[in-house]
Amino acid sequence: MKQLTQEIKNGNIEIQEFPWPKIADGQILVRNHYSVISSGTEGATAKTTRKSLIGKAIDRPDQVRKTLDLLRLQGPTQTYRAVTKKLNAYSPVGYSSAGEVLEVGRHVDGFSIGDRVACAGVGYANHAEVVC
Repeated sequence: MKQLTQEIKNGNIEIQEFPWPKIADGQILVRNHYSVISSGTEGATAKTTRKSLIGKAIDRPDQVRKTLDLLRLQGPTQTYRAVTKKLNAYSPVGYSSAGEVLEVGRHVDGFSIGDRVACAGVGYANHAEVVC
């Protein structure tokens, strides 16, 4: 399945191929028909990821604090590895979509296969062909 992602280090946006998400209890699997790109929220995120490390630090002091905590706990080598891994990762993009229910997990009431639904939430309603 295709999914829109953004590289955290430099803001590059890329469509990547991923396996379909696995449904768990309490979830539904949805084939997206539409997803909404927010010029405000997603535009700001894209702008931040394209900044230098200093610019990112200024915009995200919470991440600086986490990095300093990690440095104190695990030292410079582990901190460097963790930061590098995070910066080189791709992050899914999106938080609002709508589509059709493909599968209904156990312990889910009120949804049936074929229902049209709206989805919301970072990490759930991504710009992807299928979301869970």
